[in-house]
Amino acid sequence: GGVLGSSMTESNGIFSFPVEGYWLITTNWTFYVAAEADRHCGVMILVSVNAGSGDDYTQYAHSATSVGNTGAGTQYGNPGNFYIFDVTNLTTHKVRFDVDVVNGNMISYGHATEGRCVMQFLRLGDI
Repeated sequence: GGVLGSSMTESNGIFSFPVEGYWLITTNWTFYVAAEADRHCGVMILVSVNAGSGDDYTQYAHSATSVGNTGAGTQYGNPGNFYIFDVTNLTTHKVRFDVDVVNGNMISYGHATEGRCVMQFLRLGDI
């Protein structure tokens, strides 16, 4: 991914915006599991408009999938979602991401260069 303009910043899993405006936030997440009966996985976008004074995060997008169970071998699932966030205050408007798995056998399948687990931020325009 490239950057045009100022970059997002991250601290302890909380992402901060560089400028105000309407932001399109997208996720694409890959999970894998060996043959298991329970195969649910998902990814969520949570935003706060009062970060720093209670840090309340509300879920605004949640996508989920059930990974196929063929009875053998590793299987993959790939949920993704999006949310348009009206960022009007750089101090209090923040975003974080959660994953939703049915058990510890579902593994996030990240990679350093292949974009298997990604979050993207695109500023759409001014407020």
